[in-house]
Amino acid sequence: MERKLVTFISWLLFLQMDPSLTAPQTLQMWRKVEEKVLMPCNKNGAFRWRRNGLDYARMLGSQIVYGIGVESSRISFPHGPNNSMQLTNLNMGDAGTYFCDAEEKLTINLVIFQISALPSANLIVSENLFLSIESSPKSIPGLRVSWETPNRGKSEEKSELTVANAQIRDSGTYSCHVWIDGGNKATFTQYISVSGFYPTSEKIYVSKDSPALIPWLFNFNVRETALINTVSAVNGSISYSAGKGTSPSLISSLTVTSGACWPQRCEKSQGKEQLGNLSFVLPKPKAGRYHLEIQLKLGDRKKMLAMDVCLVMLTVSVLPRLQLPLEAKATLSCHASCSDANSTLYWHHENSNSVMHGQRGEPTFSQDLTAVPESMGVWSCSVRVGGKTMMSTNLTLELEATFMSSPGFVWVLIGGGAVLFLVGIVTIVIVTARCRQKRRARRGAWILQNLHQQRTCQCKGFAPTRLREKD
Repeated sequence: MERKLVTFISWLLFLQMDPSLTAPQTLQMWRKVEEKVLMPCNKNGAFRWRRNGLDYARMLGSQIVYGIGVESSRISFPHGPNNSMQLTNLNMGDAGTYFCDAEEKLTINLVIFQISALPSANLIVSENLFLSIESSPKSIPGLRVSWETPNRGKSEEKSELTVANAQIRDSGTYSCHVWIDGGNKATFTQYISVSGFYPTSEKIYVSKDSPALIPWLFNFNVRETALINTVSAVNGSISYSAGKGTSPSLISSLTVTSGACWPQRCEKSQGKEQLGNLSFVLPKPKAGRYHLEIQLKLGDRKKMLAMDVCLVMLTVSVLPRLQLPLEAKATLSCHASCSDANSTLYWHHENSNSVMHGQRGEPTFSQDLTAVPESMGVWSCSVRVGGKTMMSTNLTLELEATFMSSPGFVWVLIGGGAVLFLVGIVTIVIVTARCRQKRRARRGAWILQNLHQQRTCQCKGFAPTRLREKD
């Protein structure tokens, strides 16, 4: 009777012991496809690994024998005598329940996760990205999933993530968080690459008759011959139109025989930092809209990307003309091509601290004035965006000179005075010369008369025959 009582009490004590000491334990191990896992086993010497109840790998003598369909090249036992098993390059089919026969109380539940990226982990700008995660086994009670993007923050709790119109800034590492409340949790990552060109300003401000550069920079080596499974250029061009309603005219087409380049720049050597540079130089730019497009190829996918840039120039004029009569009315006009909703036109005089401005977003601003000395001089028209002056150009107003106040009148006076002076000098010289001639003539006549008288006296009142003949 006492023996039965002791046995009964022993069974009660055994049943009240911690279940972890008597029941098998399960070790949850979560891994991602292509990762590796090390499953513990404290068995020295001969061992036997099973998966889902079937032999997976076992030691027979000095040899390791693998189960049917097991890829032995992915299995290793790196920790020597304890026979812990490492499985590399995991795939969805590796999920299951593993245990080592030395660890009868430890069961390893291996769950494999896989992140899928569509159309692929490498995108072309403007494509849509679809990310999803699946597990093996497919159904895990209580599993929760959330996503975290590199630049768009966290998403709602769901197994899928959509990134519409992917841009270069969306390149980076995407994190998928999986967890069970009060249980396992893990984070798996997927790197996404987005190839294309960097966005640039839609407005480029240039001065008249100055060269202009339209920047077109890519985040991959678009000028080099593409490698397999990388992005390459198929074709591209740049065209010009004076306005929205006019038909575009082709300026140039890309050469894509060995990488992409503009024909006039293909022969120029480029450093590594320039391999993604397809900027276009306009030696004599015209105000208006420029359309650049390029078709990129990645695998079997093609995508046409386009960029529109407007070259802004300022045109200034004055009516009726630059030289104005005193007190005349005039109108200054300033026009900016490619009007911007945030831009404002300003007029400013060089000798004034005040400025006049038009309505925001208006492409033309006119200012009336009266032609007085204070309003003459240099007037500047500028275009400003957010208080910053983007560009400016000048014109100079002058008062129309009258004849009395003009420099020509002064020269006329000087010339007239000089002529009168010369005429006076000539007149004086002529008069003086004539007077001198008259004096000489009178003196000559007087001398002849005296001579005649002397001869008459010497001849006793009779003049010589020669003198009489002359008389």
